[in-house]
Amino acid sequence: MHLANPEGVHFCFVGDRAIFLDLLRDRYTATSPETAAALTRALRGNSILGVDEGHLEPLLNEGLLAITEDPARALAETRQVPAEREWGGLPPASLWLTMRHLAAQLQVFRDMKRIGLARTIDVRSAFCPALNRTFSPVRTVSAYRASNLIYSADQRCLLKSIALFGLLKRSGQMPALVLGVRDAPFAAHAWVELGDAVVSDLVEVISRYTPIMVRR
Repeated sequence: MHLANPEGVHFCFVGDRAIFLDLLRDRYTATSPETAAALTRALRGNSILGVDEGHLEPLLNEGLLAITEDPARALAETRQVPAEREWGGLPPASLWLTMRHLAAQLQVFRDMKRIGLARTIDVRSAFCPALNRTFSPVRTVSAYRASNLIYSADQRCLLKSIALFGLLKRSGQMPALVLGVRDAPFAAHAWVELGDAVVSDLVEVISRYTPIMVRR
């Protein structure tokens, strides 16, 4: 028997604390430095018997850690280096595509209310590429940025990133939806990467965050 990530639970280390994201409950939890140290030892397989159990037991009780006999499941932190470049020089946005983005964002908003965050992301992750790839990723991202004039990305980064992620998937691309966190004070952010570039944000912004979840 060993520790593992429960379904929908992701975590990363920020400074001297560990931060957990429970997608199913749409909730973040930050640990104490002592618990983060115990978790680090658990990942390395050199836990201190008795001492670490006391630190990790609350995480087990809260459903943020699980005990399993399945050898295929393992305890794993999220590791992702944020993109170090961004797209520039995009063409003028298509009005029709911009309206399509706004409609997609509205649908994400409705889905999050109706089926929750985890399922909303799952649905878009499973989108099949369109047979007719009429809209290039450049045009799609250009329209996304134009939609920011109506709904600011700063205020609705999660909703807008999920919508862009889904539209890029449907246009035949392989984007990554990234959720990141920072601490002291705590803040969360979401963005979309395509290849080695961030397409929904600025490198200067995302570099302030540590990825806690990556979905492709």
